[in-house]
Amino acid sequence: AGKRHRLISHNGKYIRQNRGTDVISDADAKVIKKWAPYGLN
Repeated sequence: AGKRHRLISHNGKYIRQNRGTDVISDADAKVIKKWAPYGLN
């Protein structure tokens, strides 16, 4: 799973470093908390 969108043309290091995580940056967190319903404390 997770090996889609033409990743075979990249090496393992590239794929690992560009894999998205489910942790958001602090800058994004401010915007998301501002617009999210119920505040997301």
